[in-house]
Amino acid sequence: MRTPGRTTRRHTWPVAALGALALTLTACASLGGDDGATPAGGSGDVPADEETARPPQLGEPALEIAHVGGFVPVGWDFLTVAELTLYPDGTAVTHGPTTLEYPGRMLPNLVTHDVPDDVVTALLAQAEEAGLLSEVEYGTPPVADAGATQLTIRRDGDTWVHRAEALGIGGGPGEDGDGIAVEGLSEEERMARTTLSAFLEDVRASVADAEETGPWVPDAFAVMTRPVDPAAETADPAPTVHTWPLAQAPEECTVVDGEDATALAEMLTDARANDRVEHDGEVLELWVRVLLPGDEGCASTR
Repeated sequence: MRTPGRTTRRHTWPVAALGALALTLTACASLGGDDGATPAGGSGDVPADEETARPPQLGEPALEIAHVGGFVPVGWDFLTVAELTLYPDGTAVTHGPTTLEYPGRMLPNLVTHDVPDDVVTALLAQAEEAGLLSEVEYGTPPVADAGATQLTIRRDGDTWVHRAEALGIGGGPGEDGDGIAVEGLSEEERMARTTLSAFLEDVRASVADAEETGPWVPDAFAVMTRPVDPAAETADPAPTVHTWPLAQAPEECTVVDGEDATALAEMLTDARANDRVEHDGEVLELWVRVLLPGDEGCASTR
């Protein structure tokens, strides 16, 4: 049985990119492109025994499916882990079941799978046969605020990124039998969207059929913070304020790994999505992203 691992990269988040942040549910752009998903809490539990959690290295993923763009709060895409991440050795990380409680857990419920080597090889071969190891035009259907589905493929040192707006939005006039919006699209773009949708479903099915090998135990995080005035706090229910557990002061964006990640994880285990931290007498709003192998931490924008 293979189990997951990770490598760590450190980056500095450009200050200018965060200076204009304004948290509002009507925001249409998050720090790294926005995700059209509705926030939901995961279990967020971090097992105490991490000895068998993963080997030292995984490298960059071979395939990644993520959702970006759309009508979401500022910062949502920054903290959202990709829907599915598949590594060359067959380790896959996906989202497990989430609860309906509000506010949800700050950490997502991530689970791992062991995809057979021949299945990984077959998926990459299928991507090539489908023409996905090249640039493809998907057009932009007139669907507002739906977000985009993004597929990233890495093979033999090359990377291809496929981003299709409003992929799979359908069920009404202006849609073909596959639920692909056709208004405003050429025949080639419509066929490209159909091909991409079919490949994504094959990847999802291949991972779903693979053995589930337990939870992903986070060992690195990207943490974004900004000051908040407790007197002007409007969050409902009222957030819990935690003491910042690290000697390293929180910055606009901070990569936390090693022993610091362990200490931060202890604080985050039961934290809720709207919780705050206090450091040096200042209360801070925070967004926390679990970093998987290959994630670029504070520089990650998807």
